[in-house]
Amino acid sequence: MLSQSCIYGIQTCIYLSLPQQLGKKVRVSSIAESLGISPTFLSKIVFTLVQGGVLCSTRGANGGVWLAKELSEIQTLDIIKVIDGPKLFKDCLLGFSGCNDKKPCPFHQQWGQERIRLMAMFQESTLDKIAQKVNDLDLRIQM
Repeated sequence: MLSQSCIYGIQTCIYLSLPQQLGKKVRVSSIAESLGISPTFLSKIVFTLVQGGVLCSTRGANGGVWLAKELSEIQTLDIIKVIDGPKLFKDCLLGFSGCNDKKPCPFHQQWGQERIRLMAMFQESTLDKIAQKVNDLDLRIQM
């Protein structure tokens, strides 16, 4: 469903939305260490999120990354679209090209309904709501 890059991107954004990180410039190496992600791989993901307007970054001794918008303005859907694009919400579940209402795959109708539910869930899941749940329920954000 979601690529590993996308999962790590979501984890990173949640990490940056937690009270102890919020409003700070956080080094990618620190995020990588905290989340158990390869720093090199995470750097590429962070670059994509910066290019997509989800994160901001600066280099140098006082450099780091931070969220580009208010927590309530960043939906999980934004992160998914920046990293994986819209394919989750458009492509055939089985990967068939030309899958449509006239020539459907065996999952076409059900998958269409589930895509709508998934999109709604990811739109409603803003970073402020997720961070609140992580804090209130002591949820984990890493493997």
